[in-house]
Amino acid sequence: MMEKVLTIPRSVLEETFPLKGLSLAPDAVIDLLDHEKAAFVDRDMAEADGTLKQFVAQVMIVRGDDICVHWRNSEGTELHEKMSATVGGHINEGDLHYTAALARMKKRRGLGLNFYAWRRAVIRELEEEVSILGLGNLLPPLYTIGTLNDERL
Repeated sequence: MMEKVLTIPRSVLEETFPLKGLSLAPDAVIDLLDHEKAAFVDRDMAEADGTLKQFVAQVMIVRGDDICVHWRNSEGTELHEKMSATVGGHINEGDLHYTAALARMKKRRGLGLNFYAWRRAVIRELEEEVSILGLGNLLPPLYTIGTLNDERL
C-alpha cells in the first residue's frame, strides 16, 4: 500500500503563510495543519507535484543548554553525511488513524485531527530515529517554536 502524506496546496501556504524560511510564530503551523484543503495524498504524487507542499514534523531534543545532534546516513538525500539538530519525517495517514480517538476527546480545545496526527508523527519519529521506546500515548512536553517553509524541497 502506498504511503499517504499530509499536504497542502502551495497556493494556500503562500496566501496564509507568505514567509519563506523560518518563522518563530508557533501557531502558524496549527492553522495550516487543519486547513480545509490539507489532505493526505500518495507520497509519490506529493513529491512529483510542485503545486503541493508536504508537512514534515521535526523535533529538536534539548536538555538545559544542550542540543542533541546526530550524524545523518540518509544515502541519496541532501542530508547524507551531515550533522542535524532535528529528527523528523512526514505526517502520514497512519498517524491520523492512531490519533482519531484522542482528537475526538480533545476537540473541545479547538484543535483538529491533523494537529494530533502531527503530534503522533513527532512521537513516532522519536521512537524510530532516537530509540526513545515506549512513548505510546504518553505525550512528552512538545513546544512548537516555529515553522520552516523550505522552498528548496
